[in-house]
Amino acid sequence: MGTPAPLAAALRYAHRHRARFLDDVVELAAIPSVSTQPAHRSDVRRAARLLARRLRRAGLQDARVVATGGHPVVTAGWGNRPGRPTLLIYGHYDVQPAEPLAAWSSPPFRPTRRGDLLVGRGVSDNKGQLLTHVAAVESWLASVGRLPVNVRCVFEGEEEAGSPHLPAFLDRHWARWQPDVAVVSDTRMRDATTPALTVSLRGSLNLELTVNGATTHVHSGTYGGALADPARELCRIVAGLHLADGTPLPQLRWGTRALTESARRVSARSGPSDNELLALARAHRPGPGTVEPGWSAYERTTIRPACVITGLQAGYTGPGRQSIVPSSATARINVRLAPFQDPAVVEEALRQHLRATARAGVRVRLRRLSAAPPVELPTRGPAVEAAVAALRQGFGRRPVLLRSGGTIPVVAELARRRDLPVVLMGFALPDDRMHAPGERLSISCFHRGTRTAVAFLHELGARFPG
Repeated sequence: MGTPAPLAAALRYAHRHRARFLDDVVELAAIPSVSTQPAHRSDVRRAARLLARRLRRAGLQDARVVATGGHPVVTAGWGNRPGRPTLLIYGHYDVQPAEPLAAWSSPPFRPTRRGDLLVGRGVSDNKGQLLTHVAAVESWLASVGRLPVNVRCVFEGEEEAGSPHLPAFLDRHWARWQPDVAVVSDTRMRDATTPALTVSLRGSLNLELTVNGATTHVHSGTYGGALADPARELCRIVAGLHLADGTPLPQLRWGTRALTESARRVSARSGPSDNELLALARAHRPGPGTVEPGWSAYERTTIRPACVITGLQAGYTGPGRQSIVPSSATARINVRLAPFQDPAVVEEALRQHLRATARAGVRVRLRRLSAAPPVELPTRGPAVEAAVAALRQGFGRRPVLLRSGGTIPVVAELARRRDLPVVLMGFALPDDRMHAPGERLSISCFHRGTRTAVAFLHELGARFPG
C-alpha cells in the first residue's frame, strides 16, 4: 500500500525545506538560554520570543510567551479539527551551563557544523529535537492546509532547573486543552540507525548539603586542631552515603522493586553492553565502587538508584594560598531514583540518617533543590503503535524499547493526569554529549526525526479518528 497523498505532500515539503529547518536550530541554539544562571535571564526570554515567532511562522495559532514565577512558557496551538484528538507536544528551550568553556573546541553558543554533526550547547538537548515537531507542523499546514489532529505546543524554559513552575501552568490550562496524547522528544536512540521508544525514566532528587562550623573563617595555624573543620566533616558525611562496596546506603534504596526476569531479559537484548557504555563515556573501566554484583551497567544506570556528588565547595581555591579553617563547606548531591521510589520518602530517610550520624561542633543543613518521581510508561496502545509506525517511516526500521537513567520532570506530571498516554520518542544519539562540553546533534538524525514527526501526526490521526 502506498503512502497516502496528504502524508506524501507533507514529507516532500519537509525534504525541500530541510536546510532551513536546520538553520532554525542554529539560530535558536546561538542564544545562551541557561535557566540556572541568573546572568542569562534575559537570554532565556530572548529565546522564548524567538521560539514564539517560529511557531507563528509554522502556522500555529495564538503563539505567545506566558510569564510564570520563573522563566516563561512558550505555547501555541491549532484546533481546527473538531472531534479529532489533541496532541500535546512538549519540549524545553533552556539549556545546561556550558562550563568548562576551555573544554570546547568551538564556542558553545556559536553552533558549528562538522560533517554530519552540529556542535553547540543545546543543539541536542533539547532545541534540535523540539524543532523537529515544529518543522513537522509547518510541513503539514504549508502543504496540505490542515493537520491530521489538533495540536498544542508547550515549550518551557525551566526543565534544566527541575520544572518548578510547570505544574501550576498546566493546572491553569488543562481543562481547556484536554489533550489525548503527549509526545516528548528529549531522549536517545539506540544507535545511529536504530530508533527507540523510551519506556521508563529514573526519578531525581537534587539536594544541597551544607556543614557550618565557626561563624567566620579562622586562621588555620591558630585554630587548626582545636575547631571542627567543616570541609573534613563534609567529606566524612559524603563518603558515608555509600557502603564499603560502593552500593548506596539502604536509606537511598528504600522503595526499590525488583523487575521480573522476563523484563530484565528484554532490557538486556535492547540495551548497550557494559563495554559499550564505558566507550560512550570514554572510560576504560568501571570506577571504584560502581560494580553492583548481579546488575549490568545498563541496569545500574536505568533501574537502580544512584547517588552522585555533582559539586563541592569549601575554603579558598584561588591563586596562591589562604591558611584558614573554612567556616562552611557545601556539596551538591544528585540522587537518581529507581522505578517506584518516592522522592519524599528517600529525602526523609536521608535526613534521619544525617541526624543520627551528626557530630558535635558543626551544624548540618540539607536543602532540597528539586525533585521528580520515576516514571514507567505503557509499551502498548494506539499512541505507541502510532509512534512505531512513524519511526518505521522515518528510519526504515522498528524501534527498540529502552529504559533511560535520565529524568524529565514533565513526563510524570503529564502521565498522572487521567493516565494520559505519553510517548518518549527521541532523536539524540548516545554520544551526543548532552550536559557535557562538545554537545552535538546528528544532522541526518535531525532530518529523519523531522520525517518521523510528520508521520506521527498522520499515524495518530489514523488511530484516533475521533
